[in-house]
Amino acid sequence: FLPTEDRSPVPLLLNGAFHTAISRTSINVTGEPDNYNGFLLGEIAELLVTDIRRYCETTATTIEEFLSLLDITHLDAEMLSRSDRLQGRFAQILPERIDDIEFIPRVADANSEEAPRQSVRQTVLPYYSPDQPQVAPQIAALFGADRLDIDGVESVGWFPQTSLLEPPFPAILERLGAAALKPEEVPQVLGEIPDDKVQLRWPERDTELATDPILEPLIDIWRTISGQDETLDRFIEAANASAVFPVGRPNDGVVEHVARDDGVQFFLPPQNELPDVSLSGLRFLTPAVYRPRANVNPARQSELIKELSPALEEIWSVNDYT
Repeated sequence: FLPTEDRSPVPLLLNGAFHTAISRTSINVTGEPDNYNGFLLGEIAELLVTDIRRYCETTATTIEEFLSLLDITHLDAEMLSRSDRLQGRFAQILPERIDDIEFIPRVADANSEEAPRQSVRQTVLPYYSPDQPQVAPQIAALFGADRLDIDGVESVGWFPQTSLLEPPFPAILERLGAAALKPEEVPQVLGEIPDDKVQLRWPERDTELATDPILEPLIDIWRTISGQDETLDRFIEAANASAVFPVGRPNDGVVEHVARDDGVQFFLPPQNELPDVSLSGLRFLTPAVYRPRANVNPARQSELIKELSPALEEIWSVNDYT
C-alpha cells in the first residue's frame, strides 16, 4: 500500500485497498452508491464509529479525545459539497454513519451517578460563539438534564455534558449533525427554568455586583450579535417575551424572573430601598445586580455598570426611576 497525495479528512491514517488513479497519487471517488472507493470510505467510517469507538470506551480515552478523531471542521463549504473528492465524500458519509449511535454523555443530573448517553441526532447545542465561549456551558448547566422540548424552539433533545461545550467541541458536534440553538431561542429556553433552581451569585466583596445566572449569558449573547440587525431584533423580542428579567428583592438568593407584559415598564433600582408597595405597571431590576451592597462613589458605580447599562437599555428599554 503506497501513500497518495490525498490528505486524510480526519487526524487518522486511512489505509485500504483503494483503486487509485493511474498516477497512483490520488483516489477517485464519486457519490454513486456503486463507487468502490466510496464504499471503502463508508466501511472506514463504520469502523471508526463502531469498533474504534467501543475500544475507546473500554480504555482511558476520553470522549473529548474520541471526538477529536471525528474533527472535520477544517473542511470548507466547497469541499463539503464535493462528493468527487476524498475529503468531501468522507465528510458526507461520517455524519450518516454516526447519526443514531448513542455515545455522547448528557449534561450531568445531580441525582444521577452516571449520565445517560445520547446520539448526535438527539443532541442540542446551546448557542455558542468563539467570542463568548463560556455561554454554552452556562446555558446547559442552568437548564440541566431535562429534555428540551419548548414551543417556539425548533430543536428537540438534550444538551451534552458541559465539557463538550468548550471549544472546539461544539463546532465538531454541529458539523457531525447536532442542532444548535439560535440566539433568539436562548431567552425562551432560559425562561422555562424555575426561579428556585437559580440563585444569585454573590461577590466576595460588598463593593462588587452580584451576578444573575439568567441575565449573564443573555447579555453575553447580546454582545456577540450587536452588529447583526435582524438577529438582534429577534433576540430582543424573545428576551422581552420570556421570563428572564430579574426583579425585586432576592429571597434566600432566589429572585423572580418575569417577561415584559403589555403596559409594563422596567426600571433601574433607586439608590434607596425599593418601594414597599406594588406600583402598577412598574417592575424594578433586582438591586444587587446593579448596585453593590456597600456604598460606592459615583465613579466606581459608573465603572461597575459600564457594560451592563447599554445592554439593559437596548434589550429591555430599562429606565431610570426618579
